[in-house]
Amino acid sequence: MKTASVWLLAVSLLAWMIVKLVERARVRRLVLLLSEPDDQKLVWSVFDEIRATRDTDASAAAWPEHERAVALAVETSAIIGNGGFSFLFGSELAVDPTYLLSLRALDAVGADAAAGAYRDALALFPHGSVPADLERRRSAICDFDENELAGVDDRFMDAQRELASQVGAYIRARRAAFEAEWTGSGAARAAR
Repeated sequence: MKTASVWLLAVSLLAWMIVKLVERARVRRLVLLLSEPDDQKLVWSVFDEIRATRDTDASAAAWPEHERAVALAVETSAIIGNGGFSFLFGSELAVDPTYLLSLRALDAVGADAAAGAYRDALALFPHGSVPADLERRRSAICDFDENELAGVDDRFMDAQRELASQVGAYIRARRAAFEAEWTGSGAARAAR
């Protein structure tokens, strides 16, 4: 009986040590991730980490502001880059059902030109409001002036060239918030 208790205690201690080692390795990985000097790598690594830890099938409104700004600026940019604003507005965006969180994200990361193009794209809708219903939204998109839409798309694509550096600067300026959110502020300091 005593041997079983000692064995159980040893297994429990080993499991605890493994959990702590895995946790410490994750903290080091995240701290290293936030130290990435290349904007493109930093932005996509942070974006991937956010997507792995947040519910992307629901609105991002409840996410911490620093994570929401990065995730929506990157995701919106990628969607528009794949097919323009008609592609963005013609699909469901679960993390931003009103499309306004994405505009705020672009403003937050300092992507003024991209945000300006985004505002102009929103203004193409009657009363500047994106219909919640997908079919009404798609119908409204069909009524857009093609030249205006193409001009807004082009302006966004031009502005997109600077987005990685803008989002990278945003992440670096909020490094402590990311560390605290992902690793716990004390754990991040201990891993350095």
